[in-house]
Amino acid sequence: MVTQRSGVSTMGQSGATSDGGPPAWRRSSRCEPAGDCVEVLFDADSPRTAVRDSKNAGAVALELSASAWSQFVGRLVGQ
Repeated sequence: MVTQRSGVSTMGQSGATSDGGPPAWRRSSRCEPAGDCVEVLFDADSPRTAVRDSKNAGAVALELSASAWSQFVGRLVGQ
């Protein structure tokens, strides 16, 4: 299941990462030099993963269920 939300995702505002630090958006290691990147937010307290465009961080963030995230990553790896 994918949820599209306007504005910044609320995930991670009360949770923490598995190492105890606050959740933070992580940028893809495959970013283009022009800054075309995807950022991902993993929150240990949430079963969802948030994804956003780094160039427009205040716009829409997609929140994916664990199943949807696994399918998305699986298709990328399978290319």
